[in-house]
Amino acid sequence: MALRESKNLETFTCTVPNAYVLAIFLPSLKDKANLKNLRICANLLPAQSPMLLDIKNLVNLVVEFASWNVVNTLPVWTRSISNTLSNLTLYVSFIASFTLSKWSQ
Repeated sequence: MALRESKNLETFTCTVPNAYVLAIFLPSLKDKANLKNLRICANLLPAQSPMLLDIKNLVNLVVEFASWNVVNTLPVWTRSISNTLSNLTLYVSFIASFTLSKWSQ
């Protein structure tokens, strides 16, 4: 509710790695004309990803751990905000965990 009432919101950060948490906030962000900076953990489901297209006027966008659904949405979304977007950061950290059992014998 507080997010909906925030008229002058310029920056929003949500780095909780859960699709349902971000999806709760997305509808409230679409009407934020002053929103310029967005940092999200974008592990969204297929039905949730299109909600990103409603967020306009971004100058700085940081997308962390994007699901394939979000990656597929990025070209359309970034094209729609290309007049304002100055900085785009895509972040994924991959930790390889494997066993070298063949060589450790």
